[in-house]
Amino acid sequence: MRKIKQSSILITMLLILSLMIGACGKKSEESGTPASAETSSAAESAQESVTIITSAPKAPEETQEEASSEESAGSEAESAALPGQNTGSEEAGIPAAQEKAGNSALNVMTGSGTITGEDDSSYEMMYQITYPWLSLAEDDKESHPELQSALEAKSREFEENARKSEDWYRDAAKESKEIDPEYFTMLYSEELLSVVRADEQALSVVGSYSNYGGGAHGMYGFNGYSFDPKTGREIGIRDVVNDIPALLKMISEKVQEDYPGLSMMSAEYTLTEENADNLQFAIGYESLIFYFEPYALASYAEGSQVVSIPFKGNEGLINGKYFDVPDHYGVEFAGGTAYEDTNGDGIPEAISVTVSANNEEGVIQQIGINIAGRTFMEEEEEFLGYSYLPTLVRVGQKLYLYVELSSDNDYKFFRIYNVTGGQFSQCDENWYSFAREWSENYEMQSRTTLSDPTLVKMWMNTDVLGTGKAYSWFYVGDDGRLVNFNEGYFLEHYGADALTLKQDLAVIAVEPNNKYGKGTEVTLKAGTRVTGYYTDNETYVEIKDPDGDNYWVGGQFAEWPLTVGGIPMDDLFDGIMYAG
Repeated sequence: MRKIKQSSILITMLLILSLMIGACGKKSEESGTPASAETSSAAESAQESVTIITSAPKAPEETQEEASSEESAGSEAESAALPGQNTGSEEAGIPAAQEKAGNSALNVMTGSGTITGEDDSSYEMMYQITYPWLSLAEDDKESHPELQSALEAKSREFEENARKSEDWYRDAAKESKEIDPEYFTMLYSEELLSVVRADEQALSVVGSYSNYGGGAHGMYGFNGYSFDPKTGREIGIRDVVNDIPALLKMISEKVQEDYPGLSMMSAEYTLTEENADNLQFAIGYESLIFYFEPYALASYAEGSQVVSIPFKGNEGLINGKYFDVPDHYGVEFAGGTAYEDTNGDGIPEAISVTVSANNEEGVIQQIGINIAGRTFMEEEEEFLGYSYLPTLVRVGQKLYLYVELSSDNDYKFFRIYNVTGGQFSQCDENWYSFAREWSENYEMQSRTTLSDPTLVKMWMNTDVLGTGKAYSWFYVGDDGRLVNFNEGYFLEHYGADALTLKQDLAVIAVEPNNKYGKGTEVTLKAGTRVTGYYTDNETYVEIKDPDGDNYWVGGQFAEWPLTVGGIPMDDLFDGIMYAG
C-alpha cells in the first residue's frame, strides 16, 4: 500500500487552487509594474508597506507568524506586490522543507567524471574513461547523513578505480596504434547510472557499462548498487531474499520464459548458490530485477538478459519491507528497460522506449513505447532531437513517461506522455530540462533526476540579460505536467556574468535587507556592475548590484528587441552575450 508524505498533500492543495484560478501548470498572470513604482517620490515610496510574494510554500506555523507580522507592520498603508521576490532558503527557490510521513521518495543526483588521453604529437584522442558519480540532492543530504556518506565513499571508489585503470588504457592504446596506425580506434570505458528506486527502504541504482580495449569487439553489461537509506550499508541479495536456491530456480525459469531459445550455456556456472553474491540486481518498487551481461548465461551473440521477479506472489521469498512504497516516485530505464505495473494487476510489465530516427543524420523523428510486447508510436514524424533520456513517473494511480530530448545548440526539452493503463498519449511538451552542474575543469558533470517527483530542480533556456539558463523547483502534478513552486526562475551565473550599465536605470529596491529599504525607487548610475538574479522570463527581471542588493525592473522578453526598463538590452548593458 502506497503512503503519501505530507508534502504531497500540500502539492495537491496547490494544484486544486491553481485549477480554481485557471492557471494549472502556467505562470501567474500577476506581473507588470509594482504599485510602488507609481509613487511621486523616493521618500514617499520608502514609507510604503511592501508585501513580498513568497517564492515557495511554507509550513503552516511559518505562514501564521509571517501573517501576524505583516498585519502589525503594514496595516497603515496599501501593500504593493513585487513579483518574484524570493524569501526562502540559502539555495534560491528551494521550497521550505516539509516533514516526511511514512515512506517517501528520495531526491537523487547522478553524474560522471571523464579522464582522457591524447597522442602527444598528433593530439588524437587515444582513450577516454568515464566513471559514475552519485549523491543525494541538497534537500535530503541533511536528513540522511549516513547514506550521503556512503554515496560519497562509493563515488570516490568509482574515481579511484578509473584512475588506476588509466595506465593500462594508455599503454594499450599506444600499442594498438603502433600495430595498426591507419585503423586505430580510440579505447574507452564508460559506466553511467540509472536510478531504479530511491525511498526510505532502499536506494537502488544500476550502472550500465561498456568498454573497448582493443580486439574484435568491446564488452558491455551491468553493475547493481543498493544501499540501506538509514545506515548507508550496501544491501546484498541475501538481505533481500531468504531462500537462494528457490530464487535461482525462479530466475532460470523466468529467463527461459522471456528469452525462448536462449542457449543457457553458462547458466550452470552463474545461477549457483556459491555465485549468488555476484548476481547483479536492483530492488525496484514492484519487483527485483536481475541483469546478465553477455557470456553470463549465453553466448556474446545472444546478448544480455534482464528479468523481473515480482513482489506479488512472492511474499514469503522476498523481504516484506520492500513492499512498502511511496505514492510518488520516478524510475529510470536501466539497460533500456524499466519495470512498472501499468494495468493495476500488481505485476510489473517490461517497458522500453523506442525511437524512429533518420539513420543518415541521426535525427529522432518519432517516440514510442513498448509495454509487454505491445508497441505504441506517435502518429506524425517531426524533428525532435539527437538523443533522449526517459523516466517513468508514478503519481498515485497514474503513470507518465518523461522523455528529455536534446536538440540543436544543446537545447533540451521534455515530451510527456500518459501511459496509465497501457495507453500512450502525449499530455505536454515544455522547454524545461534536468538541471546540470559542471566542475571548474569540466571533468565532472552531474544532473538532477525525477526520483522524487514532488520536488525536482529544472532548467530552462532564457535570453534575459543574455543567453543562459534559469532554474526553479517543480513538482509533477496529477495531470502529469510540471508545476513551478515559484512564480519565476532564478538566473544561473557563469564566470563573466556581470554586466555594466551604459546609462542610468530606474529600479525598485527589493528584499528586506536592501540598504535603500524595500520598495524604494532607486536610480542605478551608468557604470554600475550588475548581475541577473530572478525573472518571470516575460515581464520583469531582478538584478543585483556589487553589494548584493536586489532591484526589480520591468522588461519585455517575449519578442525582439528584448528590453529592460523600456530600453533595448544591447543599448543598456555592456557585456551582454547571445548564442547563435
